[in-house]
Amino acid sequence: MSVAEAVSVPKAAALRQPRGLVFLFAAEMWERFSFYGMQALIVLYMVKVLGFGDARASLTYGAYAAFVFLTPIAGGLLADRVLGFRRAVIVGGVIIMAGHIVLALPFGSLSMFLGMAFVVVGTGFFKSSVSAVVGQLYGQDDPRRDGGFTIFYMGINVGALLATLIVGYVGQQIDWHLGFGLAAIGMAVGLVVFVWGSRHYAAASLACPRPRLIVPSVAAALLAVPLLAYLLAEPDGAKLMMLVGGGLTYAYVVYRAFTAQPEYRRHLVAILIYVLFASFFWALFKQKDGPVLLLVDRAIDRHIFGFEMPSAMFTSFNPFMILILAPLFARMWSGFAAAGRPISTEVKFFLGLLFAGGCFALIATAASVSASGVPASLLWIVAAIFLLTCGELALSPVGLSMITALSPPTLTGLMFGAWFLSTSFGAYAAGWIGTLATVPEGAAADMASYAAACAAVYFKVAGLGLGAALVFLAVMPWMRRLQAHG
Repeated sequence: MSVAEAVSVPKAAALRQPRGLVFLFAAEMWERFSFYGMQALIVLYMVKVLGFGDARASLTYGAYAAFVFLTPIAGGLLADRVLGFRRAVIVGGVIIMAGHIVLALPFGSLSMFLGMAFVVVGTGFFKSSVSAVVGQLYGQDDPRRDGGFTIFYMGINVGALLATLIVGYVGQQIDWHLGFGLAAIGMAVGLVVFVWGSRHYAAASLACPRPRLIVPSVAAALLAVPLLAYLLAEPDGAKLMMLVGGGLTYAYVVYRAFTAQPEYRRHLVAILIYVLFASFFWALFKQKDGPVLLLVDRAIDRHIFGFEMPSAMFTSFNPFMILILAPLFARMWSGFAAAGRPISTEVKFFLGLLFAGGCFALIATAASVSASGVPASLLWIVAAIFLLTCGELALSPVGLSMITALSPPTLTGLMFGAWFLSTSFGAYAAGWIGTLATVPEGAAADMASYAAACAAVYFKVAGLGLGAALVFLAVMPWMRRLQAHG
């Protein structure tokens, strides 16, 4: 039975999502609980506990976030060619869980760098593969696809919200290592849920192209852990890895696109252009968990009804808004489609870039207010994250859907890896931008000077986002032609 046959539905049930989506939603929710729980703590842990300077913490976080989204290129290839998607998800989940356990050990920077490296390798297997399993629930032209991926994206943010509230609070207010331990428990629950729902996934996700190569492939991936730990500890090494490794990876994806069968070539070129512009979006978006988090910690009034919110809980704003807005966006996209006026992927991308630029205009304004010596109201940040969340919902879930719709079957994993490559480049750029949003050593305690430095940088960042939106608007007619079928 083909995948399309396995997931076909009668007209009367056209809006009913496949049952497997429930389990994938839950599995991704718990994996993201582990991921975002650690992410809510890691920059503050580096600065407040390990004594890292702002610049080093920002670069380390940027390199980590970049590697997390770079390794799905290799993981996607291994899933395509060796393990199959289901096995890749399970292998990745086990390695991620091991990473969080190592992070929970009280051995300072050594356990931190090793734990982060394990998470990077495990995410390489898990991230692109679980999205591919979701994509295989739908036929090629299934109208439920965009709505399904938006629901799946809600699972990511349910996990992120729970993590930033629970792990963020426990880690910052009770014990940092206990917070990292909770992340390991979350990943364990995610693995159990994924295996439990296996019978509801498409049969194609169980395929194992080269079973004899599973053990050597996983062993080779584990050997990369100490190398990645070293690169995270050495910012110059991480920079070289991103320039060389990321550049070669993108070049390989370009090569595969231009040597693909003619009927797929235009679609793959379209994917590469989306990847390029998505990098600008993620360069803005990824700053919220590093440089912007430090701005909120130091220069924003975090009092709510007499309670001072721990700064780690700021990271809950985005997933909370996703949960509120994602159903509205899903209904909006479906409503336009049902009325015969579907909103195209390229229009959604333009809106994503536009909203991201607007977000940083508000953050820069808040920093300017704090530069006067009085911390700006948290409402500035709430409004900024609202715009950023709208941009994320316009761009990210439909990007995942676009990959499954445009990729040839034999390159689906690789193209998911290419999509995550945009986040990798953007995350590293976010870390580099974070090194600019600071003041000379010894002056960081001066809130006004620090806020003024942040304002100067973030007004430029806002211009970058708005400029990228305008350029994308100019190439939209070409993008439509590239994506046309036939």
